[in-house]
Amino acid sequence: MSRDQSDSNSALDTFALLPVLDWQEWDEAVRESEQSCIFLKSSYLEASGLAKVARYITEDGKTLGGILIPELFPELCTTSIRDYATYQSIWMKEKKQNNFRKFQNRINILSKLATLLIDCKDEVTLSLHWSIQDIRGFDWTFFESPEKRIEFIPRYTGILHLKDFGNFDQYISSISSGRKYDFKLRKELSVTEHVDAVSVDTFLEMYSETVPFLTYDSRIYALEQVRKIIVDSIAAATGTLWLGQDETGKTVAGVFVQEFQGTLYYQFGASLVNGLKYSPNAVILLKIIEKAFSDGARIIDFVGINSPARGGFKSSLNATPQLYFQVHIK
Repeated sequence: MSRDQSDSNSALDTFALLPVLDWQEWDEAVRESEQSCIFLKSSYLEASGLAKVARYITEDGKTLGGILIPELFPELCTTSIRDYATYQSIWMKEKKQNNFRKFQNRINILSKLATLLIDCKDEVTLSLHWSIQDIRGFDWTFFESPEKRIEFIPRYTGILHLKDFGNFDQYISSISSGRKYDFKLRKELSVTEHVDAVSVDTFLEMYSETVPFLTYDSRIYALEQVRKIIVDSIAAATGTLWLGQDETGKTVAGVFVQEFQGTLYYQFGASLVNGLKYSPNAVILLKIIEKAFSDGARIIDFVGINSPARGGFKSSLNATPQLYFQVHIK
């Protein structure tokens, strides 16, 4: 799919992908969607460099939803973009319908969307929100068009529904014994919220040592992008950086979370090896969860529990594994 093709709006194009002209309108529609997510909000798209890849999904001039397709802009197709910015790729604008009509509507939208993506010259990777479990629309369309192959990759995130617990004390009593022990260590670690540039630099120093990078250039690019996401999200009042300091005042760990419509998203985390005796990431997350209860938040999305190490840790905080699909078209 060329950029000209995706942006066309001729009389023949009853179903099309059109660029976003009014971001306030986009945000309002995202907010009302079942796939509502901070990673689709305009301020986040701007911070992550993905605003120009957003497209409305339209039919006969009516908006059916939206999609992010970085492949329209090859210079953005990097591992960093994938890792940090495209946890979700599609939202749908749905009328109030019963379950049968809602699911049929989704199948039809995904099927028509697939017919457009078949013509895309590049490989396309989409992440579907965990509310989209019926993927027959994609599956059937590509079954009938063997010139392109489609692969559905199961992914998992961890979802903590705070309403399942009456209060934070009840939540603490429900977590694993290891995490209960970590909670007792909170007195040895000072956990605070930060919005200043110095704290962001401190976090990034830890982050650069925590996350492996293939090359020096990829490391520099990734850190610049992470910095922009953190700084811009704090400025947009959607992001909070939490840092943990030991008894000497040295920062040994940090966690960056996003918030949107009562859901907290765990996006970045880092810690120093010599600070692990404090279980700092667990202590910080428990502090975040405690504040989430007091603030009336509904959900904490741990944004991925695919690796055994991450999965075990996040599940020990009572995050329920939730399946979502990554769609790879090639």
